[in-house]
Amino acid sequence: MMINFSFQMIWVIFVKKITNIRRELDEAASGACCDPAEYDFPRSVVESFHQFTPLSDEDVITLIQRSSEKCCALDPMPTKLVSNCIDVLLPAIKQMINLP
Repeated sequence: MMINFSFQMIWVIFVKKITNIRRELDEAASGACCDPAEYDFPRSVVESFHQFTPLSDEDVITLIQRSSEKCCALDPMPTKLVSNCIDVLLPAIKQMINLP
């Protein structure tokens, strides 16, 4: 049995997953008992990144190949499938990783 995944289908799956995660984080944060701004975090924790170096094709392939092949029902696509289809998925994955 062959399953055809289009970039749009994969994109919709990831967007839904991210939307759900953000919603759940917002719900969890609304019940928080304290304001994180009240804490005196070490400087290294509050510094932000101002520039990222985009990943190359080789970087992304290496990252995926080194990923664990464990998966669960919450995964939109198992790592093994991503790894097996990397030649087709690489441009889309690289674009998502390197978004400005």
